[in-house]
Amino acid sequence: MTDQPNSNVRQPTGWPRAATPCDLKPRWAGEFRDFSDWVSFASARLSGCEGSVGQEVPAICVDAKGRRCHVGKDFQRARDEDAFPVRYFWECDPADPQPPTPPSFQSEVDQWMDACFGDQIKADQLERGDRFIEEALELAQTMPGFGADRAHALVDYVFSRPVGDRFQEVGGVMVTLAALCNAAELDLRGAAALELARVWTKVEAIRAKQAAKPTGSALPVAVAPEAGATA
Repeated sequence: MTDQPNSNVRQPTGWPRAATPCDLKPRWAGEFRDFSDWVSFASARLSGCEGSVGQEVPAICVDAKGRRCHVGKDFQRARDEDAFPVRYFWECDPADPQPPTPPSFQSEVDQWMDACFGDQIKADQLERGDRFIEEALELAQTMPGFGADRAHALVDYVFSRPVGDRFQEVGGVMVTLAALCNAAELDLRGAAALELARVWTKVEAIRAKQAAKPTGSALPVAVAPEAGATA
């Protein structure tokens, strides 16, 4: 018969528990450059620190590989394994406050969309698709040999297939855009930041263009009919 664990067993009071995260960092008091430096000056450098009731408080020594050095054998190991300097400290300080995380590029674009268009237009998924395709085609047009015939062929190919997963397609767009920028020796992040800065200076002109846009049309501007075309 297999013994079953007793769920009522109580752990000893001193049972090890994982330390909670903290932001303390050692207040480094000094270091020993090499083994001979430790032999010559350890007794002088690692003494003289008193605790709250006057007792001698030993320093904590750590080698370059992050290992505690407490006895001579530890320092010999640091020498033999090229793990000097060995640094030492008595107290800790709070870690430097972390700088605030900068806003993501996506959130910065959202702020610009709010300022330029407002909630209704920025949330129009059909129009967002129109403008994305427009910019993608304009970029593709700059590639050597990419003409309208290739764009039309790709449109026919894509729309003959089942609709993909939107999240995955976003990933595909980002991967292929980065690959295109690598091939063309373009700085993707730099180009994005520069364009966002530019459109912030064109808010009024972009609003006027949006107001003149044909209702329901995928095109960003009204296109005059060709001469001789019939209604």
